[in-house]
Amino acid sequence: MSITTSNSQLPLRKWAELALVWLAALGLSALLGWAGQRWPERLPIQPWLVMALVLGPPALIALVLVLRWPARALGALPNGGLEGGGGESSDCEGEQG
Repeated sequence: MSITTSNSQLPLRKWAELALVWLAALGLSALLGWAGQRWPERLPIQPWLVMALVLGPPALIALVLVLRWPARALGALPNGGLEGGGGESSDCEGEQG
């Protein structure tokens, strides 16, 4: 059971998760700032590392979203979401005239 004051607010657990992620990002930022002060010389640019740093986080976020996607959402679609369900776009023949 989640504790909320109204339907439009997030449950307390979600706020705690958000605070944890925010604090982790703040800690990482502080660590990177400290490292920049400690080792001020520039790092050599390595294309594979740049690509990993640019594409890695969005790929991880996509993976988390796919793994946490509720399985019941596919069951709500026609035919289990696996093929076309005969929606409005398939009724075009009767409307042409």
